[in-house]
Amino acid sequence: MNTIIYELPPALFNRAAPVFAPAWCDKPFMDAVLEGKDDGRIFVDRVEQPTAALMTRSYEYFVGGEPVGALRQFIQDTPAEPDIFQHIYGLVAVSDSWQIALLQDLGERVEIVPRRNFIWSSADVSGWREHIPAGMTVLPLDSALAARVNTEIYHYAPLLTYFWGDTDIETRGQFGYCALVGDTLAGVCHSVTVSATQVNLGVETAEAFRRQGVGLTVCQAAIEAALQRGLTPTWDADGNNLPSVGLARRLGFVEDKPFSELATPNRVKWRLSEGLWTASTEENGVTMWRRSYEITQIKDNANGS
Repeated sequence: MNTIIYELPPALFNRAAPVFAPAWCDKPFMDAVLEGKDDGRIFVDRVEQPTAALMTRSYEYFVGGEPVGALRQFIQDTPAEPDIFQHIYGLVAVSDSWQIALLQDLGERVEIVPRRNFIWSSADVSGWREHIPAGMTVLPLDSALAARVNTEIYHYAPLLTYFWGDTDIETRGQFGYCALVGDTLAGVCHSVTVSATQVNLGVETAEAFRRQGVGLTVCQAAIEAALQRGLTPTWDADGNNLPSVGLARRLGFVEDKPFSELATPNRVKWRLSEGLWTASTEENGVTMWRRSYEITQIKDNANGS
């Protein structure tokens, strides 16, 4: 039995664009990879006119089109060899048929995380400078400030490096604003990903400065910067993150159709298989991934055993 999927080189990513076109959520994440702005990998059921595709990148992974057998098997196996499932945070289906298939295939290995989806309306944020809280300075991010945000605001995990690859904001095409009280970073709103038409924004306020207008101010500054760049801001929140939902609405975002993320319980590492999938590269740069039906080893990626 032959079970084959194909990994496209970046030069052929555009062939997968129609598969992801129907997505109603997280569009800038997918588009930024398709446009070559963000790093990512794309696996498809066929090289010419794919009908199904898996996109892997920092943060969430995306699967769209029709749930064909080979790609379903690849995801169900979560093989170690491509070096992607070691890094997955969550999986988003951008078609109802894929959502049903993934729940069938992955079963108790995953749980549904409800996500809420917002897009910018037309609220006026231009007056934010007049309402900066006393004693606070609001500055656009540069690489030095981004590096500080990565360690002082995101002290629990270097999220800007995770999202962008590094904190060199000038060359990455990213942007944001931070708030300082004296020399202390109080909060930040920054692009998570930027496509040609949209930007997804993230916000974090240091615990000591919450409920003081910090988040509202830096978000309004970042939204103004996005609009000046001709970008439509978008916003995501977990379904139970009511403070984030409330802030989005206060800023002027309008809630769109929700979506779901599939994640392992407690975000533990995904269980991997070994020895099932092997790769060979063709002349056009396409990598063929072929599945063997020999007995394989299942690896617990949480402890490496």
